[in-house]
Amino acid sequence: MKPVTGNRLILLGALVALPLLFASYKRSAHASETVAATPSHRLYTAYNLWYEKQDLSSINYQKGALIPAGTGVSSVVVVAGRKPEIKFTTAKGEAFAIGFIAKYHPGLSAEGFKNRLFTSKPFDDLVKGMTAEEIKAIKAGEVKVGMSRKAVLAAFGYPPEHVTPSLERSEWTYWKDRYRKALVHFDDKGNVIGPLP
Repeated sequence: MKPVTGNRLILLGALVALPLLFASYKRSAHASETVAATPSHRLYTAYNLWYEKQDLSSINYQKGALIPAGTGVSSVVVVAGRKPEIKFTTAKGEAFAIGFIAKYHPGLSAEGFKNRLFTSKPFDDLVKGMTAEEIKAIKAGEVKVGMSRKAVLAAFGYPPEHVTPSLERSEWTYWKDRYRKALVHFDDKGNVIGPLP
């Protein structure tokens, strides 16, 4: 039998190392799947969402039924294409799809919209520091005089950027439906003033 030298030694080392590398890869891939499924990585809706017949719009028209801020969600995915969608399932097992309309969100991608739509904070953490009146209004899907910008975001979501390009503006524009606007006005301290939408 000839001694193992040179190229044969390198080949033998590679043959021994490859199965170890594959086993290590499988373990690390499985570990990351396990981490993603842990409760610490749970996602929640960052604000109230309105829908009709399981359909939602990135405009978030304020009509129909309500998915409350802080609702647990899973299976969150962005479906790319000419008309991208953000799909998710609530803790109750209801599946939803939000049509992302890019022209209403200049400077924001569907992925960026998704990241703003969901949070790792459950409802109690989401409303931490808010008043009891603000929390009550958020749960009702309403905006009241005196609410902070942060509370309005939890109640109504982000105003579409094609009309409200900056959250520093004193007026935010939302839509009740395709034809009627809902305007929210803020004072110099960033609190809601009348008239209410």
